[in-house]
Amino acid sequence: MFGNHGNDRVDRRGRRSRRAIGEALIELILERGYEAVTVTAIISAHGVSAALTTGSPSPPAWSF
Repeated sequence: MFGNHGNDRVDRRGRRSRRAIGEALIELILERGYEAVTVTAIISAHGVSAALTTGSPSPPAWSF
């Protein structure tokens, strides 16, 4: 409502990106274990742009 400013396309892209990051995180943790997962591995796993991680908190602080 307040933050959208009528740009639903951007919101949909953001939701898709967050979903892809969450899925990659879960898959990588199951494959490698939590301690072996890096932000680079997460963004590489589903082709998410590295620009999305600039200034982002570490994975434990992300909310899905």
